[in-house]
Order: sequence, then structure tokens, then C-alpha cells
Amino acid sequence: MKTRNRRTPTRKAYRSALRIHVLGIIIGSKRIHGYGIYKKILDNTRLIKRFGKPSIGTIYRVLNSLVEEGLVTREEKKVGGRTLYFYTPTKKGMEEFAKICEAFLDKAASGTKMILSSLPALYESGIDVKGIIERLEEIEKIIRESLVKE
Repeated sequence: MKTRNRRTPTRKAYRSALRIHVLGIIIGSKRIHGYGIYKKILDNTRLIKRFGKPSIGTIYRVLNSLVEEGLVTREEKKVGGRTLYFYTPTKKGMEEFAKICEAFLDKAASGTKMILSSLPALYESGIDVKGIIERLEEIEKIIRESLVKE
């Protein structure tokens, strides 16, 4: 029997992460077309590094399911002879995303507390903690840039 590499995400994990990311992009943009969503996904190097580059077809399958679930609406618009589809979040979609964010941040807060309490022991044991510290600094930078707007 073939064993799965623990670091290789399952198809379900991939779809779930992509779904949440697409919903977050739509909410953050308020209104965006499908290709714009695709470009923003490609800008997320961590997501791409972990799961690989999604096909445009995969993105549209995720978008269709979000529309079917009532989490976003789709508006068709003719632009220069082409049909573009614009996506807008619904209240239900924003509520769903807020619940996901709370659950994620609960795990992140708990994990961060555990990491910070273990960090001195790791460092004293000679374990290379540079990568952990870099990621914590990156999180701090993201928070500062997002919350402290001058």
C-alpha cells in the first residue's frame, strides 16, 4: 500500500484552504472578477508553496460552489466584447468567514503562546529557531501594517 507523505496536503485540505482564501479575497476586495482573484492567489507565495499553483478551472469551481452556497453573488458584465463575472460577498459569506477567522485565530493564539513558552528551551538546547523567529516577526509586521495605518 502506498503511504502518503505527511507534508503533502490532501485534496480536501487544498480545496478548503483555497475556498477560504478565495472568500477572503472577495470580502477584502468587495467586488472582483474571477481573473483578479486568480492573480491575487498567485501573489500568495505561501499558499502556492504549500499547495501548488491552482488552475483557473479550479478557481471557477470554487467560485461556483461559493455562489451555490449563497456566500457570494455573481454578476455578469459585458466589457469590450468579453463577458466578465464579478463576485461580491453576501452577509452570509461574511458571517461564515468571520467564524472561520475566529476559529483560526483561537488556534493561532494558543499555538503562539505554546511556541513562545518553548522557544527559550529550544534555543538553550542548540536547536535552530531562526525560522520560527522569522515567522513571528513576519506576523508582527503584518499586524503592524494592517492595524497601524498612518
